Amino acid sequence: MAITKINSLAIPANTVIAADIADGSITTAKLANNAVTADKASGIGLTWDSTVKTAAFTAVAGNGYFINTTSASFAITFPASATVGEVIEIIDVAGTADTNAIELDPNGLKFNSSATNKALHDERVGASFVYTGATYGWVAVASTEAAAPILIDAPYSVAALIIAGGGGGGGANANTPTAGGGGAGGMQEATSTLTPPTQYTVTVGAGGSGNASFYSGSDGGDSSFNSTTSTGGGGGSGQGYNVNGYWGRAGGSGGGSNSHQNAGSGVSGQGNAGAQGSASGNKAGGGGGKAAAGTSGAEGSTSGSGGAGSGAWSAWATATSTGVGGYYAGGGGGGGYSVANGSGGLGGGGRGGYYSDAVAGTANTGGGGGGGGRNRYSSADNGANGGSGLVILRYAGAQRGSGGTVVTTGGYTYHTFTSSGTFTA
Repeated sequence: MAITKINSLAIPANTVIAADIADGSITTAKLANNAVTADKASGIGLTWDSTVKTAAFTAVAGNGYFINTTSASFAITFPASATVGEVIEIIDVAGTADTNAIELDPNGLKFNSSATNKALHDERVGASFVYTGATYGWVAVASTEAAAPILIDAPYSVAALIIAGGGGGGGANANTPTAGGGGAGGMQEATSTLTPPTQYTVTVGAGGSGNASFYSGSDGGDSSFNSTTSTGGGGGSGQGYNVNGYWGRAGGSGGGSNSHQNAGSGVSGQGNAGAQGSASGNKAGGGGGKAAAGTSGAEGSTSGSGGAGSGAWSAWATATSTGVGGYYAGGGGGGGYSVANGSGGLGGGGRGGYYSDAVAGTANTGGGGGGGGRNRYSSADNGANGGSGLVILRYAGAQRGSGGTVVTTGGYTYHTFTSSGTFTA
């Protein structure tokens, strides 16, 4: 009679060795469920690289690697081609993956059916990656009896264009009306590495209020993203004669002033100073812009114009349908009295008042508001409001995050925030 079952207790240890078992004589169907676990199979046929990896490298199928991300995260590039059943094993030997993730690049294949980069982000994580074919690619299984490791999307680089709110224009007096234009909101670009699925706060500053007779305009609100803050534009000076507090105010770009007060300074790297007006013709100065300072006014003809904004991000403006003609952050023009008003700076700056109301900075450009000008019979003496700010996030490739208005074009994805909100990486 054939032997149908032998209890394992009846076989002394090491009496049956691998050489005694013919190839193919034990089939999968003959193995009870869970008879061979990942823990028992882990490491079979693997060659362990004894050099601890501390920088990016390309893994080889059939190898195991010890990873140390103490200094920084780095990427492991998997083979560009693989055969079903091939294995790569990874261990966080330093216990730092929770702080600096181990990034994984599928190199044209997939991880758990996804073609995007992934990452291991748990302390002391250990993972065996088994290649299963084109549909699922490399599938992560536990290298111990713990649960299979969790693969998250890898951190990625995001550029942020951060524009603060523009300053409001100063208020003029009906008897001697000329007030400075508001400064543009500070504008800068910053690059961050973001970790999915973390949520990041986006703050968009409001435009500063234009002011009434004598008083300086209000400063614009700050805009910020991930620890980088752009400063709101400074308010333009009011018509109060030689009184501190009626001067052009400092800001991302400074507010302009009339001929009696000082103009406001700008923040280096974010904008420029406003201009002091000229006593000749009682001219008012324009607010500063991102690309240029305000002006004091043409000799004998007009009050000062707002400083020009920047067109360096015109590709962003085109992709997101924002800005004015590809420009952002223009300064507000000075109000007119015995000469004409100053024009607003290119990029959303409002013109000053002169027998008409001063004009507000354009919304979501950070443009400064125009200063109040001559008009004895209407509200034209008041300065105009600054334009609100804007935050745009941009990264290479298809959409990965969420939040804001999203568009993908020209190899980049843009997230546009015209008001404060949240970006999820």
